[in-house]
Amino acid sequence: MPRDLHLDTSRLAQIFKERLTNDDCPFCEQAEWELPLQSGATGVGLPWVRGTEYLQCGVPAVMLNCKHCGFIRLHSLSVLSDVIVEGGIAGDGPETSDE
Repeated sequence: MPRDLHLDTSRLAQIFKERLTNDDCPFCEQAEWELPLQSGATGVGLPWVRGTEYLQCGVPAVMLNCKHCGFIRLHSLSVLSDVIVEGGIAGDGPETSDE
């Protein structure tokens, strides 16, 4: 039976506050980020490539969009401890712009 996993957006925002010293976008220097999370998703997967073959499995990451210019940044979920949780929906919504 598959586990019911969710991205804990509150924990994610807390980790960013603790670990990041600059949350400005590298292109427009604004600090307004959004987490475009599809319902039930826990992040994005970056595929591995072997020659010309793309493998469906890969590095799990969380993607954030700059609300001003659209720049996309990625953070490895393997480094962000305890942001994937089992059970009910965690967090208070997709916005993480107050990191």
